[in-house]
Amino acid sequence: MSSKQSLLLLLVIINLTACEPTQRCGTFVFTGTPFDGIGINSLPMRLSFDFNPSACGSSCNCDPVGFIQMVRNYDLEDGSYIYPSSEKEDRATAYGWYIDRVEGRRWGYYGMNDDGSFANYVNPGSATNLADLTDEPARNEEEPWLNFWWMAVTAPVCIQPSSTCSNRLLGYYFWSWTVDEDGHVPAPFHGNAWKELDDELGNAVSRWNVQAPGLGKHVFPALTDL
Repeated sequence: MSSKQSLLLLLVIINLTACEPTQRCGTFVFTGTPFDGIGINSLPMRLSFDFNPSACGSSCNCDPVGFIQMVRNYDLEDGSYIYPSSEKEDRATAYGWYIDRVEGRRWGYYGMNDDGSFANYVNPGSATNLADLTDEPARNEEEPWLNFWWMAVTAPVCIQPSSTCSNRLLGYYFWSWTVDEDGHVPAPFHGNAWKELDDELGNAVSRWNVQAPGLGKHVFPALTDL
């Protein structure tokens, strides 16, 4: 691992442990084990969220609780942002974050199909049932996907229109993995996201909303924290 890579990861640890955390209306549980393959690297993972409205001074119920996820790919050699497609680059914020969605899908909610149902890698939750998602970000073991850092912030959100906490964000969770210059993948870094990343998620949502109409996609409604 290069000295620059070590310094950047140290800064993440400091942010996760010392900076002001974002609000959480429930409990997150993250599991993930890097896959260090021949020719490809990835991080198969699962994130669960146990919604507890009282943790944020509310008594609302919500069914379903879904997710919004933003992603950033950072080149540790030259400090630039890397994008897997022009569509994602076009909706990225000034700091390289973009809403993470499969190409062509019309909704910005993670794993939501065009008909409003969810793909099998998302289990929407409620105040009485866990919400969880799985992901397996993968990159070929070649430039520019060597000596780079893959980051995500995942935010549960109430998407039940009739709920009193409709369109409320319920927390923010940071998780990431790196690939060193030799193609090796160490253990992931993860934890409750720190302040500033909540604002950046809002910026990524705004960028999605600018792009969406021209691609026939749905815009997000106004979102606020619970």
